[in-house]
Amino acid sequence: MRSPFIIYSFLIILLATSCGRQDAGTVIVPTVPGRGQGGVGVITVLAQHNGKIIDTATIYIKYGSSTAVTISGYDDSVKTALNGQPATASFDSLRNGNYYIYCSGLNADTVLGGTRPPVSGGVSVSIVKQSTTPINVVLPVNE
Repeated sequence: MRSPFIIYSFLIILLATSCGRQDAGTVIVPTVPGRGQGGVGVITVLAQHNGKIIDTATIYIKYGSSTAVTISGYDDSVKTALNGQPATASFDSLRNGNYYIYCSGLNADTVLGGTRPPVSGGVSVSIVKQSTTPINVVLPVNE
């Protein structure tokens, strides 16, 4: 009587451990809710210095942050150039969460000696509701 119980127990254990097996090379990347790409949110950035558009800049974004990080710590970037259009940067497919936007560029005005001094600045932006309507950010930068 005990023999069929042992056989059935063995078969159940064998079936339970063989189901859902993954290949050794499969890596599961967990989804981190509340930041980064994977949503429909859009942030559009226009950098300005003293009310004038910065035409030559790189605009960076850090997912899940409200504070600045080192340049190598940003998750994405867009180079802007004024080619008859406003020099904006757009980051799309964003989820709800906090984002830090940073700009590094050149002053819109040429100063004495013909140079354009560097300008930079940053601001924290939050997406609280998913929408395809862009969040328009005017990013003030300083020398």
